[in-house]
Amino acid sequence: MKRTISVMLLTAALLAALVIPAAAEGGKVRYRWLGARFSLVGEITALDVDTSTLTVQVNRGNQVVKSLIGTELAIATNSKTRFLQCDPAGCLTIAFSDLDIGDVVSISGNTVLEGDSTSYLASRVSIDCPSCSLQ
Repeated sequence: MKRTISVMLLTAALLAALVIPAAAEGGKVRYRWLGARFSLVGEITALDVDTSTLTVQVNRGNQVVKSLIGTELAIATNSKTRFLQCDPAGCLTIAFSDLDIGDVVSISGNTVLEGDSTSYLASRVSIDCPSCSLQ
């Protein structure tokens, strides 16, 4: 019985030693995935090249951004974000620098936790696509 209790205490101590430092590392990650997938269509109103962030006037979107329709939303991008320009022949890969204010875009991505607030991180930004109609 003593041995079982000793083993359980040792196991708990080792687990605590592993979990506590891992939890403390959270501040090093700029974006933490929250899991909610968003998609929206809107018009670019601002571009920040330094932070690779675009601001979009949300025209329509899924349930995650439904309450934001009619407002401007800042959307972050990173090195994994795909930028596409579509035409009837297919989609071409473009760069963040190819986006312009006034472009109608379709964006999908994930909500992420940045500090104490929720942010939006795009995984795909498409311009000139069939679903980019503002109607």
